[in-house]
Formats: sequence, structure tokens, C-alpha cells
Amino acid sequence: LAAPQILFEGAAYERLGDVAEVAGSLPIGRTWQPRRGLAGTYDEPWRKTRSPFYPRDFDPALFNCAHPRLVPPSFLHGGDEIHLRGFHPDIDILFAIPAFHLVASLRGPAASLTFPALDTVMIDLPRERVSLTWRARFRLPVDGIELRDLALAKRLSAGRIVATPAPAGEDAR
Repeated sequence: LAAPQILFEGAAYERLGDVAEVAGSLPIGRTWQPRRGLAGTYDEPWRKTRSPFYPRDFDPALFNCAHPRLVPPSFLHGGDEIHLRGFHPDIDILFAIPAFHLVASLRGPAASLTFPALDTVMIDLPRERVSLTWRARFRLPVDGIELRDLALAKRLSAGRIVATPAPAGEDAR
């Protein structure tokens, strides 16, 4: 049909009534399916035994806001290439993710060290900007723990670690 079509490669509307999977590139809201079905069961047993923690049937894929076909099968890493076709009328867009290797340390009674995973790649084509978000997870005892300090550092290729202090006045989130 002679109309704009935002579809996956190989899909097309050839005649009226055809059904094809739409391939939008905007975020899918947390309250929309298929994401909503990943949140888990928040019922009375959950309130009595798990609250305020996620239910046992919670799926972390709930955090993926991209169309399921645009979510990579594993975390991305520095050096991985992103190739966008069909987003610009004249050119394909190709770039590599910068090679940052972060280390997060939790100081205090439950001190631990972890390596955050590159969790989100947000591409803003009109501004020619890419935003990267890493996610870290710490295991903490359920009761009696106070988060005192969270520090991030960037690990360079030679193995050196460069501290990256949080800006003054901001929470460690």
C-alpha cells in the first residue's frame, strides 16, 4: 500500500487486510503488554511473605522497554557495533559502543564489589546522541542494613581503576 510502513525487514502490507508485526522504535510503557505480564503476581500471599520485594514470578525483562525483537539476547559490551538501517533516508548508521568497564563498590556493613552490566542504550538520532546506562545489583541482608556509600570506578584497559565520585548533593541511586 502507498503509505508509510514501520515494519521489520521482510514484512510488508501487500493488500488491504494484511497483518504484519509493527516495528516501532519508541519505548513500550511498563503498563502495556507484553511488558505488564512480566511484573509478576502481587496478591495476598505476596503481601504477607515478600512485600516490598518483587514477587517470585517477577521477570527482569520487565525493565526492557524496547520492542522484544530489538532487545539483544545478552548484555551489550564496549566495542559491540550498533547498525541502524532505514532510520535515515540516505545512509545507514553504524557505531561502536565505547569500551567503559565499570566497577561498583558498596561500603559499610554489607561491603561488596560488583561489575555493572550495560543495561540500556538510548539512541537520539536528531541530537546525534547516545546515552548508556549500566545496572548493578547487590545482595543485601533483608533487615538491619543501611546503605552508607556507593562508589563507581572506571576500569581502564591496562587494569588501572579510576575513581568516579558522585556529584555533590546527589543520591546514590
